[in-house]
Amino acid sequence: MTLYDLDPAKVEAAIAKEQGVPALAIDLSSLTVQTASSRAFNVGPSLRVHFIRKGRGIAYIGADIHYQLWRNRYTTASGDLRLTFHGVSAPLRVGGGAYVHRNIAIVGEFSYVLSAFVVGGIRHPLLNAVAPLQALESTAAGFNSDHGTLKGGLPRFWNLSVNLRFRF
Repeated sequence: MTLYDLDPAKVEAAIAKEQGVPALAIDLSSLTVQTASSRAFNVGPSLRVHFIRKGRGIAYIGADIHYQLWRNRYTTASGDLRLTFHGVSAPLRVGGGAYVHRNIAIVGEFSYVLSAFVVGGIRHPLLNAVAPLQALESTAAGFNSDHGTLKGGLPRFWNLSVNLRFRF
């Protein structure tokens, strides 16, 4: 919980009150992370504009619109936990390079991904739920510290790559 800057005791009390029970079946402070893995998945169309090549140079810009899934798996003292976030992303790309041979080019690309996550989910042996992030954001507002918001704590992805391009 502290990973997302939330106080476990306050969140437990709020969930218990919302459910009308004296206490939760899970102690949220037992969700201390022992191991973690994270994966991002994007799928959708892309548009890339290549500038007319003169000589050996290559230059392009591009934009995409994707469905994005960001999945996190944690091992905790109280069992395996999976958090997933679903949304829309718009990667912006710029790239350039040069042909080092008639059919071989070295190309570098930078991309920055603007993301808007809309749904979050949790899967744990004692808790399984999915909710719109806007609802979680308004509920979590009282539990976050002064460092920001739940959505503000979600990642911003970027990528820098260098690769070889072959043409035949």
